Amino acid sequence: MAKQKRTKTKQRILYFFLNDALHRVLKIKRSEDTIIAFNFVEGKRVAYNYSDVQKNKKHAYSITEAAKIINRHVDTIKRHLRSGDLERPQRAYSLDNNNTFGRYYFNESDIRKMREFFKTIHIGRPRNDGE
Repeated sequence: MAKQKRTKTKQRILYFFLNDALHRVLKIKRSEDTIIAFNFVEGKRVAYNYSDVQKNKKHAYSITEAAKIINRHVDTIKRHLRSGDLERPQRAYSLDNNNTFGRYYFNESDIRKMREFFKTIHIGRPRNDGE
């Protein structure tokens, strides 16, 4: 028998934006149509309808995914975040009592703002015509 090609399984989304707030999935109960997530803005656990979240959620991009989208190096983005040139996106933190900070997560509007910022930055001397 010939080997069959295996199809990719869909990656599970752990972080997402809903109502402009970063959430982390804690538990999904498909039979009850509920999702339990942690809202980083409010700092508490929340429950939503799973079907509503699937319709209305926005993707949360890590800094490496955002760097690939705008075609810049990760270190370049981090440097501009530290210097204050770019607005800092929402940040995840650990859910234990330490509350140590974790990764930055970007939504689509953050990536658009970042792209507009990098349009104004160029390498090299200014042109003679003033542009």
